[in-house]
Amino acid sequence: MQQSQRVADDLSRLIETANAPIFGLDVTGCVNEWNRKVAIISGFPREEVLGHPFVTEFIDLEHRDCVKEALDKALGGEVVGNFELLLYSRGGEKHDILLSATPRCGADGNVIGVVGVGQDITELNRQKGEAIRRAAELRHMIDTAMAPIVGVDRSGCVTEWNRKAAE
Repeated sequence: MQQSQRVADDLSRLIETANAPIFGLDVTGCVNEWNRKVAIISGFPREEVLGHPFVTEFIDLEHRDCVKEALDKALGGEVVGNFELLLYSRGGEKHDILLSATPRCGADGNVIGVVGVGQDITELNRQKGEAIRRAAELRHMIDTAMAPIVGVDRSGCVTEWNRKAAE
Protein backbone atom coordinates (compact mmCIF):
# COMPACT_ATOMS: atom_id res chain seq x y z
CA MET A 1 0.00 0.00 0.00
CA GLN A 2 2.90 2.39 0.71
CA GLN A 3 4.19 1.97 -2.85
CA SER A 4 0.84 2.90 -4.41
CA GLN A 5 0.54 5.91 -2.09
CA ARG A 6 4.02 7.04 -3.08
CA VAL A 7 3.11 6.76 -6.78
CA ALA A 8 -0.10 8.72 -6.18
CA ASP A 9 1.83 11.42 -4.31
CA ASP A 10 4.41 11.62 -7.12
CA LEU A 11 1.67 12.01 -9.74
CA SER A 12 -0.07 14.69 -7.68
CA ARG A 13 3.19 16.59 -7.31
CA LEU A 14 3.85 16.27 -11.05
CA ILE A 15 0.41 17.67 -11.90
CA GLU A 16 0.68 20.48 -9.37
CA THR A 17 4.10 21.69 -10.49
CA ALA A 18 3.73 21.15 -14.26
CA ASN A 19 4.43 24.15 -16.47
CA ALA A 20 1.13 23.54 -18.27
CA PRO A 21 -2.41 24.32 -17.19
CA ILE A 22 -4.01 21.10 -15.94
CA PHE A 23 -7.50 20.76 -14.53
CA GLY A 24 -9.86 17.94 -13.70
CA LEU A 25 -13.63 17.78 -13.90
CA ASP A 26 -16.05 15.30 -12.39
CA VAL A 27 -18.88 13.72 -14.40
CA THR A 28 -21.09 16.76 -13.78
CA GLY A 29 -18.47 19.14 -15.24
CA CYS A 30 -17.42 20.60 -11.89
CA VAL A 31 -13.77 21.30 -11.13
CA ASN A 32 -12.06 18.72 -8.92
CA GLU A 33 -8.43 19.39 -9.92
CA TRP A 34 -6.71 22.73 -10.62
CA ASN A 35 -2.94 22.98 -10.79
CA ARG A 36 -0.67 25.91 -10.04
CA LYS A 37 -0.25 26.94 -13.70
CA VAL A 38 -3.98 27.20 -14.41
CA ALA A 39 -4.32 29.12 -11.13
CA ILE A 40 -1.67 31.60 -12.32
CA ILE A 41 -3.26 31.99 -15.76
CA SER A 42 -6.81 32.33 -14.45
CA GLY A 43 -6.08 34.26 -11.27
CA PHE A 44 -8.32 31.84 -9.37
CA PRO A 45 -6.68 29.74 -6.65
CA ARG A 46 -7.58 26.07 -6.40
CA GLU A 47 -9.62 26.52 -3.23
CA GLU A 48 -11.97 28.97 -4.96
CA VAL A 49 -12.74 26.83 -8.02
CA LEU A 50 -13.15 23.34 -6.59
CA GLY A 51 -16.75 22.24 -7.03
CA HIS A 52 -17.61 25.02 -9.49
CA PRO A 53 -18.94 24.29 -13.00
CA PHE A 54 -16.04 24.78 -15.40
CA VAL A 55 -17.81 25.66 -18.64
CA THR A 56 -20.35 28.14 -17.26
CA GLU A 57 -17.94 29.95 -14.95
CA PHE A 58 -14.68 30.05 -16.90
CA ILE A 59 -15.51 29.83 -20.62
CA ASP A 60 -16.93 32.76 -22.58
CA LEU A 61 -20.52 32.47 -23.77
CA GLU A 62 -19.58 32.28 -27.45
CA HIS A 63 -17.40 29.17 -26.99
CA ARG A 64 -19.33 27.29 -24.30
CA ASP A 65 -21.19 24.94 -26.63
CA CYS A 66 -18.10 23.68 -28.49
CA VAL A 67 -16.08 23.33 -25.25
CA LYS A 68 -18.95 21.47 -23.59
CA GLU A 69 -19.22 19.20 -26.64
CA ALA A 70 -15.50 18.34 -26.48
CA LEU A 71 -15.63 17.69 -22.74
CA ASP A 72 -18.77 15.56 -23.16
CA LYS A 73 -16.90 13.43 -25.72
CA ALA A 74 -14.15 12.90 -23.15
CA LEU A 75 -16.77 11.99 -20.54
CA GLY A 76 -18.03 9.46 -23.09
CA GLY A 77 -14.62 7.78 -23.10
CA GLU A 78 -13.06 9.49 -26.13
CA VAL A 79 -9.70 11.27 -26.03
CA VAL A 80 -10.17 14.74 -27.52
CA GLY A 81 -6.92 16.29 -28.69
CA ASN A 82 -5.95 19.81 -29.61
CA PHE A 83 -8.97 22.04 -29.44
CA GLU A 84 -8.83 25.70 -28.50
CA LEU A 85 -10.79 27.32 -25.74
CA LEU A 86 -10.93 30.85 -24.44
CA LEU A 87 -10.38 30.94 -20.68
CA TYR A 88 -11.29 34.09 -18.78
CA SER A 89 -9.15 35.23 -15.89
CA ARG A 90 -10.33 36.89 -12.71
CA GLY A 91 -9.25 40.24 -14.17
CA GLY A 92 -11.27 39.66 -17.35
CA GLU A 93 -8.28 38.86 -19.58
CA LYS A 94 -8.83 36.24 -22.25
CA HIS A 95 -6.35 33.38 -22.56
CA ASP A 96 -6.23 31.14 -25.62
CA ILE A 97 -5.63 27.60 -24.41
CA LEU A 98 -4.82 24.68 -26.69
CA LEU A 99 -6.28 21.73 -24.81
CA SER A 100 -6.41 17.95 -24.85
CA ALA A 101 -9.16 16.32 -22.80
CA THR A 102 -8.75 12.74 -21.62
CA PRO A 103 -11.26 10.55 -19.80
CA ARG A 104 -10.35 9.81 -16.20
CA CYS A 105 -11.32 6.29 -15.20
CA GLY A 106 -11.89 4.75 -11.80
CA ALA A 107 -10.58 1.41 -10.57
CA ASP A 108 -13.54 -0.35 -12.21
CA GLY A 109 -12.71 1.19 -15.61
CA ASN A 110 -15.72 3.49 -15.69
CA VAL A 111 -15.25 7.15 -16.60
CA ILE A 112 -15.32 9.29 -13.45
CA GLY A 113 -14.29 12.58 -15.01
CA VAL A 114 -12.03 14.40 -17.43
CA VAL A 115 -8.46 15.64 -17.21
CA GLY A 116 -7.62 18.66 -19.34
CA VAL A 117 -3.99 19.39 -20.17
CA GLY A 118 -3.34 22.59 -22.03
CA GLN A 119 -0.89 25.13 -23.32
CA ASP A 120 -1.38 28.90 -23.13
CA ILE A 121 -1.09 30.05 -26.75
CA THR A 122 -2.29 33.61 -26.14
CA GLU A 123 1.05 35.21 -27.00
CA LEU A 124 1.57 32.93 -29.99
CA ASN A 125 -1.85 33.91 -31.38
CA ARG A 126 -1.13 37.59 -30.73
CA GLN A 127 2.16 37.35 -32.64
CA LYS A 128 0.47 35.46 -35.47
CA GLY A 129 -2.20 38.16 -35.73
CA GLU A 130 0.46 40.86 -35.76
CA ALA A 131 2.38 39.08 -38.55
CA ILE A 132 -0.81 38.82 -40.63
CA ARG A 133 -1.55 42.51 -40.05
CA ARG A 134 1.97 43.52 -41.07
CA ALA A 135 1.87 41.35 -44.19
CA ALA A 136 -1.41 42.97 -45.24
CA GLU A 137 0.05 46.41 -44.58
CA LEU A 138 3.13 45.64 -46.70
CA ARG A 139 0.99 44.16 -49.49
CA HIS A 140 -1.09 47.37 -49.49
CA MET A 141 2.03 49.56 -49.61
CA ILE A 142 3.45 47.59 -52.54
CA ASP A 143 0.15 47.57 -54.44
CA THR A 144 -0.40 51.32 -54.04
CA ALA A 145 3.19 52.47 -54.65
CA MET A 146 3.63 55.09 -57.38
CA ALA A 147 6.64 53.24 -58.82
CA PRO A 148 6.58 49.83 -60.49
CA ILE A 149 7.74 47.04 -58.18
CA VAL A 150 8.64 43.60 -59.52
CA GLY A 151 9.76 40.59 -57.47
CA VAL A 152 11.84 37.76 -58.89
CA ASP A 153 12.95 34.45 -57.43
CA ARG A 154 16.46 32.96 -57.52
CA SER A 155 15.86 31.59 -61.00
CA GLY A 156 15.00 35.02 -62.33
CA CYS A 157 11.31 34.25 -62.70
CA VAL A 158 8.88 37.05 -61.88
CA THR A 159 6.92 36.15 -58.75
CA GLU A 160 5.19 39.43 -57.91
CA TRP A 161 4.39 42.81 -59.33
CA ASN A 162 2.31 45.75 -58.27
CA ARG A 163 -0.38 47.68 -60.12
CA LYS A 164 2.08 50.24 -61.47
CA ALA A 165 4.23 47.46 -62.98
CA ALA A 166 1.14 46.00 -64.63
CA GLU A 167 0.36 49.29 -66.40
